[in-house]
Amino acid sequence: MLLKFFNRGTGKGKGPVEYILNATDTKGIPREPQPELLKGNPQQIITLIDSLDFKHKYTSGVISFAPTDAPTNEQLEAIITSFEDTAFAGLEPDQYDILWVKHTHTGGGATALAERGRVELHFVTPRVELTTGKSLNIAPPGANYYFEPWRDYWNMTHGWASPNDPQRARTYYPGYHALIDAQNCRLELNGQKPVSRDDARKLITNYLTAYIEEGQIQNRNDIVTTLEEAGFTITRQGDNYITVTHDDLHQRIRLKGGIYSASWRLGAEFTAETRTEPKTGGSDCGAEFTTISDKLAAYLQKRRDFHRQKYGAHYPSSPDLVEMDGLFPGGDFACDLSGYLGRQLGDESIFNESVQTDSNEPTNPQPTQAEDLGGGTLSKQGGQVHHSTPQQPLPNRLEMQREALSQAVDNDPLNRLETLFKTVDNDLLEREQTLSKTVDNLPLARLESLSNPLDNLSLPRQETLSNPLDNTPLSRQEILSNSLDNDRWGKQEQALLNAVNEDDESTRKRITRNLQELCRELRGGQERTTEINHQFPRTTEQKIGVFNHSTERINQELLRNNQLLQQHTDRLIRENQQARERLSRHHERLRRIKEQQFRELDKFKTDINLADYAQTLGYEVNKKKSSVNCLVLKDNQGDKILVGINQADGHYFYSSVNDDRDKGSIIDFIQKRRNLNLGEVRKELRPWLNNPYSPKEATPKLTPITQDRQKILTEFEGFQVIVTHPYLTQRGITPETSNLPRFQGIIYMDSRNNLIFPHQDREGVCGYEIRHQAFKGFSSGGTKGLWCSQGASTDTKLVICESPLDCLSYHQLFPDETTRYMATGGTLSEKQKDLLQGALTKINDLGGEIIVATDKDEAGQKMAQELRNLAPSTAQMSRVVPTHHKDWNEALMAEIRRQREQEQEQQQKRSRGRGLSR
Repeated sequence: MLLKFFNRGTGKGKGPVEYILNATDTKGIPREPQPELLKGNPQQIITLIDSLDFKHKYTSGVISFAPTDAPTNEQLEAIITSFEDTAFAGLEPDQYDILWVKHTHTGGGATALAERGRVELHFVTPRVELTTGKSLNIAPPGANYYFEPWRDYWNMTHGWASPNDPQRARTYYPGYHALIDAQNCRLELNGQKPVSRDDARKLITNYLTAYIEEGQIQNRNDIVTTLEEAGFTITRQGDNYITVTHDDLHQRIRLKGGIYSASWRLGAEFTAETRTEPKTGGSDCGAEFTTISDKLAAYLQKRRDFHRQKYGAHYPSSPDLVEMDGLFPGGDFACDLSGYLGRQLGDESIFNESVQTDSNEPTNPQPTQAEDLGGGTLSKQGGQVHHSTPQQPLPNRLEMQREALSQAVDNDPLNRLETLFKTVDNDLLEREQTLSKTVDNLPLARLESLSNPLDNLSLPRQETLSNPLDNTPLSRQEILSNSLDNDRWGKQEQALLNAVNEDDESTRKRITRNLQELCRELRGGQERTTEINHQFPRTTEQKIGVFNHSTERINQELLRNNQLLQQHTDRLIRENQQARERLSRHHERLRRIKEQQFRELDKFKTDINLADYAQTLGYEVNKKKSSVNCLVLKDNQGDKILVGINQADGHYFYSSVNDDRDKGSIIDFIQKRRNLNLGEVRKELRPWLNNPYSPKEATPKLTPITQDRQKILTEFEGFQVIVTHPYLTQRGITPETSNLPRFQGIIYMDSRNNLIFPHQDREGVCGYEIRHQAFKGFSSGGTKGLWCSQGASTDTKLVICESPLDCLSYHQLFPDETTRYMATGGTLSEKQKDLLQGALTKINDLGGEIIVATDKDEAGQKMAQELRNLAPSTAQMSRVVPTHHKDWNEALMAEIRRQREQEQEQQQKRSRGRGLSR
């Protein structure tokens, strides 16, 4: 048997619960036999898991048995109870919840058919303690060390297969390939195509096995040498594994198992599925068992103390309930009243039909009917499985007393007889008290579900309450007379005759006193005999009368205990209702606290100006680079941030220019720069809600922006202003042109040496064009506005082109100090039309001229018409296009080539002229 916890627990509760309960596996293959629900409420488990706001919401795992273990139903129930007592040590059952499902369809590999029916107990438990709402993790890091003694304890006591058994070790561990083998087997059985994969571990192991069989490999060092000679690289070695890699594998492979263990030697090979027989004796076995038991007890106490310290101790409020818990281990109330009393009292129970009415008659014990766990017989108590435990027949104590009494009378006629009479009296009183106490402790559910057990009693059963001395070899009077006459009287008589013959006065007096004392004892014995005969009537009528009296008394006791248990039940119902109400109030209080905390955090983000707070940490506002959308702040350490307001939720945000991961709200800003936790951040910001900071200079009021624009502004703040670029030079733009005051501060370069042309709207930068020799594009998340040159109050012309490169080319072809330029970056959007309409109206009001320098194509013609429609009717507007080229940059490139050709011709003429002059 082995225990494994799954590395899961962060999803919804529906996943793990349906996985272990579904009639088919993940491939749609039917599970035969079907999974069997043993304990727990699946829907309740799902609801509990989904209600948690932890990251890790549940713990799941499996208790798996080897095919040869074959645990019985009683053993399965016992191991479930033991696991819960170990995992939830110190907790009451109402402090946790768990679901148990049995699988018997499992099996895989080459022996899949033989292993079908191997038992697995799957469990799922929410990671929460139900009375406090705190996280409850039964499998924290290092849980294997805690559960290993528990696993070994069960394996040793039941002789089950142990995963630590050396004779069960494999030649190598296939890892996840074993799961693929099992899945392939089930697929093949259902007529489906198996999963294909190459098991490199198996290939390597087969390769090494051939050398082992030839005797060329003796130990692990030889294995390492052989692998290295075969081209493998040994990357790591452990006590029980080797990690290798190869050029053809493209990955590292860990080889685990018998032959890869550091202690392996040739001649100590391990078989795949050989199990050791359980140890039956010896000092080693006893010492190991003692060690495991001590270790398990220590771990249990440690976990019990931890749970009670974290979640508090929860004990039953009534001492009677504590006694009932001890009376019914595991909470099994599936047996009937007569069966329970029979097990508790043995042959003394008046409900035990197996007690003999006559010591000479044979017994006829009634068979015990156990419920079938394998068939899925469940109780109505939340899916709990119950079994009736068969009881071993107890010896007939009345018969033993009769035999002992007879032997005692034969050996000692008076003294021991009196002692045994007292023993009989005490025994009868003890049995009466035991029966009364047993009935007192019976649970209400059992008493209410049973009719009066005395109604079914028959006369032969009543006769078992008759005088236990009826069947003794001699009556008490006969015992007294015979034994005294034959023993003590005879001895005293002979001694008296000898004393008279010898005329011994002292002896005669002593014997006389002895005879007098013996007579008093005889009279006392007769009185006790009369009393016993009165207590043990011999007639049938007297026996029936005594039995009826006992029956009436027992009925009264049962009625009294029924009333007491009803009171306990009513009190438990009230306490349960009160607990539910307290839990509901607790949940409501937690909800209000969380809501209040959320509102407080939201106020921190919306009501506190992040720029004001940053100034208290040494940041200063750069007004030249700030805009209505975003403030640019920088500290003396060189950290530059942008602060704005998110349009979606109204939160102040920041983003770092130097680190694209450094961004967020004021909470993130404080945590990253002052290394405070959330509680310390709350304490830091609460004074700001009532007493806001007042900087020396008023911080400009910000307009909320979108997250995309925030991203664009942060990226743009990291760009570098340039006056020349290789791309500009390649396209014919001279440094003299790009360095003119008209174009300074509007051409940038990013960290990848791309040329950047920023677009602006009325609120500032809204996007940017990206240009390079190999590509051109526009910023992700940005929107097109207008690329604008620097303006002057003396400007009389406005030239509109499709790209910034065309604007620079037009100016280099037709230089004019009174002309400003704008570029649209392609076709016009509604936003750009609105911006252009304002610009056209403004230049027209100044009496300026509008020149449309779009491309010489259909798109350029369409844009020119749109611009005419946007311009005022009184505007001086004209369109100019290149004569022989598509756009103005091509025209510039052609002009540069023409000038170069002219220069070359002139150079050639001058060269020829100098040659002729010579």
